[in-house]
Amino acid sequence: MKLFVDEAVGTIEALIGQAPAISLKEEQELSILSNIIPPIVLLKISVSGDVSASVMVALTPNLVTSLADMMLGEEDSSREDVTNDDLDAIKEIVSNIFGAISNSLSAQKEIPILSFNVEGVEYIGENKEVSLEKYSKMFVYNFQIADIKSFFMFVIDSKLEES
Repeated sequence: MKLFVDEAVGTIEALIGQAPAISLKEEQELSILSNIIPPIVLLKISVSGDVSASVMVALTPNLVTSLADMMLGEEDSSREDVTNDDLDAIKEIVSNIFGAISNSLSAQKEIPILSFNVEGVEYIGENKEVSLEKYSKMFVYNFQIADIKSFFMFVIDSKLEES
């Protein structure tokens, strides 16, 4: 998880010119009662290589739009209306983060070699449900960059947790 945070900070700083502060808020085992409350942007990621698994990243709409605006060199508008361009931008950011993680893992001998593929990104509106059925653990992170204070979730399945 430290590698995830380190690569997220480095990648975001490279893409937008500012380093975010990311800290673990909580770690929780998922149960039937666990949930992510929309509106939320979900990125579903497949893991392959030494382990075949599933990962999901869930971000608040204002974090997605703020990062997209900053990546495009625009002023942060902190808007809640997520556009297709915002989804494309956050997919690019998350793809870069997981590409950096894959490169870091492949350089170390005792750690499994993994590849990550962002399979999809979608905006889930209010009054909809997010299924966490196939996942086993969720890490909630505080995220701050410039005037933006938000959070995001990193959700993993049991296959990745055990590796």
